Amino acid sequence: MAKMVKIGELKNHLSAYLRKVRQGQEVIIADRETPIGRLIPFTAAKKETEFKIIEPAKGYEGLKSLSF
Repeated sequence: MAKMVKIGELKNHLSAYLRKVRQGQEVIIADRETPIGRLIPFTAAKKETEFKIIEPAKGYEGLKSLSF
């Protein structure tokens, strides 16, 4: 479960909250009572990325022939 923390509390105890994030927890940052951001654990991207092929929009049919 995510913990909500106000900016001042986060500044005063940043190391402790970063430790929680390293352990897999999410921290919601609030300006007074309004959520403005979140700290989440970093996950490395998978080596193989799957791309979904979709039909081009009308007028862009020529883009089908492009390859990456």
